[in-house]
Amino acid sequence: MNTASTPVQPAAGRWQALHPAQLARSLAQLRVPWWIAGGWALDLFLGRQSRPHQDLDVGILRRDAPQVLAALSSWEIFEARDGLLTRLHAGMAPAARVNSLWCRPADAGDWMFELMLDDSEDDRWVFRRDRRIQRPLALTLRRDRDGIPFLAPEVQLLL
Repeated sequence: MNTASTPVQPAAGRWQALHPAQLARSLAQLRVPWWIAGGWALDLFLGRQSRPHQDLDVGILRRDAPQVLAALSSWEIFEARDGLLTRLHAGMAPAARVNSLWCRPADAGDWMFELMLDDSEDDRWVFRRDRRIQRPLALTLRRDRDGIPFLAPEVQLLL
């Protein structure tokens, strides 16, 4: 259960997004799946950066949020919902209705990446908007030549 405090700020602010390779180094110790999503996922598939990116989207399975958040214990994490950001304090789980977490180093002003919480059933990725759409996680994720995991383009384009 989430007992987050009231919203503390509008979902706004400057982004100083990490590059996927930087994030990969930060998350290397994780033993749960994570992946680059959004425009960067498509660029990792292409093998080149096709355009400037203002942010970095990172996908995780909702069930793995406690492990990922523990690995980011020195970061400030905020639930993003309905245009508001609510601080997620250490040891708290994201609310079930929250699908996005904004992340920045403690006491930093700029956001570095956004965690997207995806649903799953056993070893299958589940599309949040239509749970009938499912895919084995092994086919949902790919890796670039440097081993960085990213969301398969056909799934990213569905989102």
